[in-house]
Amino acid sequence: MTFDSAQSYESYNLHPDHTRFVQSRWIPELADFMEIDCTTL
Repeated sequence: MTFDSAQSYESYNLHPDHTRFVQSRWIPELADFMEIDCTTL
């Protein structure tokens, strides 16, 4: 995913629907993953 700003990302990341999904589905069901965070220059 891409976000227009750090504030947009934080809004998404802290949204109750997102945090609920992470806790109820992502953590229990995902064995392994890779996340790459980068910014454009």
